Amino acid sequence: MINVKDLENCYCRLAICNDYDLFWEKVYSYAADNLELKYNEIVQLDLNDIESGRDFQMLLKNKMNFPDFYGLNWDAFWDAITGLGKLPRVIEITGWERMTNKLPHDAQMFNKLLDEYNEQYGVIYNNICEIVYK
Repeated sequence: MINVKDLENCYCRLAICNDYDLFWEKVYSYAADNLELKYNEIVQLDLNDIESGRDFQMLLKNKMNFPDFYGLNWDAFWDAITGLGKLPRVIEITGWERMTNKLPHDAQMFNKLLDEYNEQYGVIYNNICEIVYK
């Protein structure tokens, strides 16, 4: 478990120096060394009950086994998939049409970030994430 007090102390020291990049580098390094993130080959997302962007972020956090400190926003999603773990090989989605109608911005961001991940990291790490709409 991440010691929040240590992170706060580290943040305060780095903030005084305005070195936020170094701070986040330290956070990710600590997380990588101290967290065991569970990896699934296939993740199933049922979006039929999603009513808000927060609901969607909570579903992503739970189904993709993001850490407790996951920030429930798209910046945090990008950080989680590129620095804290790896994406599954397949994400099976039900309720996508409803999602695109109810929360078009969140649907667009999800697709955009997964596309960017596949282009930037998927090929390099041999971990292309396929989306299957059911």
